[in-house]
Amino acid sequence: MSDMDLNKAAEELATRFQGSVATTADGKFNVTVPSESMTEVAEVVRNEMNFDLLHDVSGLDHPDSIEIVYHLYRTSDHNALVLRASVSRDGGSIATVTPVWVTANWHERETAELYGVEFIGHPDPRKLLLADDFPGFPLRKDWSHDDIDSYLLSDA
Repeated sequence: MSDMDLNKAAEELATRFQGSVATTADGKFNVTVPSESMTEVAEVVRNEMNFDLLHDVSGLDHPDSIEIVYHLYRTSDHNALVLRASVSRDGGSIATVTPVWVTANWHERETAELYGVEFIGHPDPRKLLLADDFPGFPLRKDWSHDDIDSYLLSDA
């Protein structure tokens, strides 16, 4: 699929899912979708557009929201697509895409514990990197490291 075709696919997603916006940045096609549409969008992107590899899920901390970013790749022609969805900073949640791409499992767990986003329906929501009682979400801009002394290694 050429860049022109990929651009059309991104625009088709934006048209098909109300409230979505397609953009191009740094040669990558981005589609921002409403968080409540993510499951359906993921299924369309995987099953109809053949983006068969989810190689990263990350978060971005904005003043009024947390943006979840899904980096997708189509192995048949080496094209990339980025899906984005925003959730509330206070108890924000979004449906898991693990049933669509199994690689989302650990990526979503990492994003959940570092940004405080709940992935609804996730098969294994345990923390992956931090202790269960670790205070706060360390990749959020409002996180303070004042309460982590008990988690630091001593020089002993």
